[in-house]
Amino acid sequence: MVRRSIVGLIAVVTLVFALAVVSGPAGAVVDTATIIPSPNIGDSMNELASVSCVSATSCTAVGRYYNVSSWQSLVLSWDGTNWSPVASPNIGDSINELASVSCISVSACTAVGTYSNDGQPFTTWVLSWDGNDWLTVASPDLGGVGTLKSVSCVSASACAAVGYSWNGFTNQTLVLMWDGIDWSIISSPNPGSNSNALFSVSCVSATACTAVGDYDDGATKSLVMTWNGTAWSTAISPNVGDTNVLESVSCVSTVLCTAVGRYRVLGQQYPSVMTWNGSIWSFESIPSIEAVSTVFSSVSCVSATSCTAVGSYNNGFIDQTLVMTWDGSEWSIVLSPNIGTSSNFLSSLSCVSPDSCIAVGNYDNDSVDWNLAMALTSPEPVPATTTTTTTTSSVPIGPAFTG
Repeated sequence: MVRRSIVGLIAVVTLVFALAVVSGPAGAVVDTATIIPSPNIGDSMNELASVSCVSATSCTAVGRYYNVSSWQSLVLSWDGTNWSPVASPNIGDSINELASVSCISVSACTAVGTYSNDGQPFTTWVLSWDGNDWLTVASPDLGGVGTLKSVSCVSASACAAVGYSWNGFTNQTLVLMWDGIDWSIISSPNPGSNSNALFSVSCVSATACTAVGDYDDGATKSLVMTWNGTAWSTAISPNVGDTNVLESVSCVSTVLCTAVGRYRVLGQQYPSVMTWNGSIWSFESIPSIEAVSTVFSSVSCVSATSCTAVGSYNNGFIDQTLVMTWDGSEWSIVLSPNIGTSSNFLSSLSCVSPDSCIAVGNYDNDSVDWNLAMALTSPEPVPATTTTTTTTSSVPIGPAFTG
């Protein structure tokens, strides 16, 4: 398989004008986006940050909501028909927020984020689901300071969590690894003299993980790091313009990863897609988008020929949801609904097959944020008139994806 790479800055910059109606190719697997009603606990702020599915009828979404005077952790469970709130602990006086979740079964999930007491620094936070309760698990940080943005688990005894920590001068990358007993800080590179941060991690085994983010050495550049079971090291990734940020990564093998994010050229922000083929990271061509600003926030791949990415774009008036799919030949836009009068944003998705994904985020009506959940699917195939062919869309994926 060969993906079309962006050739030169001119080709990159010209990918900008025409979202309105873009139909997917014949081979597209997800082509329908439908809003799923989801509960809201907070009266003014509700935000879903991440979702992880182990099947089409079992997903867990996490985030935060505002309750009177503090941010509280938010967990929702999907049973294939309804979303339901699940009780979760809160240990911070002012802030409790979950940024990412990774499930390996219906009775085994790990969520990470941060909490803070009034006037105190942010501290790493890890929760574990045993099928009955969410419980806080002891997690280290650097000098009492740390924020976890993403987690990826491949088994009950192998997880990686990434984020960043403030050392008093700059943000430094932060990596924690779980061995089934304890979370431990693992040394990680910091190429930026001004700032370093990791926003997403995807593991295909206990000895193979990829993490992405950005670093600043005078300009903001994409950051890619890999884990070989012994050490984390940086990988060379392309950059264009003056700002490059990778928000999410999804790997299906050690030689096939897709990362998404954004870049900026002459003040204009564009979405970016990069792929790893086992040798190099390279930009990919995506459909043109007529927008003031566009960003990909999450990607989930189930095979070499099936990836879905979500985020948002601003049409000059409000932020709109953005969904694109990869079918092995090209990326295509999937038209998606918007119910917010001020903004609509998809922050994460998890795909269990080429034609079954759940995406989450939030929308804003009159300065009130509400949870947003979408089912990304394809229509049932029309039976042939003379023959009956049975196909399966359940392509196994190694780890549960984390946004």
